[in-house]
This record gives sequence, C-alpha cells and structure tokens, in this order.
Amino acid sequence: MKTTVSEKGQITIPKRLRDRLGLRPGTVLDFEEAGGRLVGRKLVPADHLEDLVGILDLPGGVDTFVRETRGPGPLDPGPEVHDPGPEVHDPGPEVHGPSPNVGGR
Repeated sequence: MKTTVSEKGQITIPKRLRDRLGLRPGTVLDFEEAGGRLVGRKLVPADHLEDLVGILDLPGGVDTFVRETRGPGPLDPGPEVHDPGPEVHDPGPEVHGPSPNVGGR
C-alpha cells in the first residue's frame, strides 16, 4: 500500500490498515526510525490506577485495612470460640399416651 506525504508532513493510513489495527480518530501513534524504515506503533492508554499501586503505607497490609474498615467478610473466620463438643438436643419431658387435647375436647 502506498501513501503520499502532504506538504504539512501528514500521511493517510489506508482504511484497510486502520480497520485491521483498530486505529480510530484520536488514536495516538508513536513513530521511530529503524534501519531506514519508519515504524509506527499504536500507544495503549496508560492505566491510571496502576499509578496508585503501592502509594499507601498500610501497616498489616490491605486485607487488614479492609477488615478493620468494613468488618469481617463472609469468608473470614469468625472469632475463636471454644468448641464444647456436639450439641445435645433436650426433647423436654417425656410424654406417655395421647395428649389430653387430642380430638379438640
């Protein structure tokens, strides 16, 4: 594919290449010379959240900070509790014979 440099030094990138490379209006390209060739690379926008990684000094780390701020999460172990063993169900007093209220009388 050929293109011509304009008087202002501009070129038109053929549509087929723009579509294949995902070049849209506003896409920033970085150009460099390599071995007598002009090489253009699409710059990927910076992830501004990456700039924030590691800027806070949190004693105990992020997990401790979040737990102290929000409280324990559903997967956090609860406070240690002494396990008294298996729970014993007390059925109450033992009843023999039919209930006095059977039959609605």
